[in-house]
Amino acid sequence: MGRKVVAEQYEHSRQKIMNATIELMVKKSISKFKLDDVAKKLGMTKAGIYWYFSSKEVLINETANCLYELYTEYAIEIVNSKGRPIEKLRQIFQGKEDNYESQLMALFPIKMYLEYYSENTVIKELIQKGYAKFYEAVRQIIQEGLDCGDFHTDLSANEFAVLMTGLIDGLAFQNVM
Repeated sequence: MGRKVVAEQYEHSRQKIMNATIELMVKKSISKFKLDDVAKKLGMTKAGIYWYFSSKEVLINETANCLYELYTEYAIEIVNSKGRPIEKLRQIFQGKEDNYESQLMALFPIKMYLEYYSENTVIKELIQKGYAKFYEAVRQIIQEGLDCGDFHTDLSANEFAVLMTGLIDGLAFQNVM
């Protein structure tokens, strides 16, 4: 007799596994990520994870897609929020709140950029799309800041966004090396 599947519990368990995967990917990296670590973190077996995800690659792909969707929503929420552009820019780079989830969202573009060299095609595509969204969010906030006078520069919003995202990339590489 097989397991009885309750859709709501099944999805809740899948989300718990993906959340643990995200946390471990951020702490270790995609290349050093192991299913054993997820199983240990959640107090389950590796076989239990395979009940929810058919392979490690499927788990990584679905988790990366989930993270991409979360970050996209997060960045759009910041861009569309009320408040001064300087505060929005701070939120994009540092997180909206002083908690792990918020910091994870702020680290997403950096972490994903550093993982750009992944062999996984799905992740590479998500990284490229996610990084484009990150750049566009920064560009929109900078344009808003230039329009309202919060930012002053001779650079265009595009050039300033390239500079800002480049600085963040440089800081990320410096911290990793």
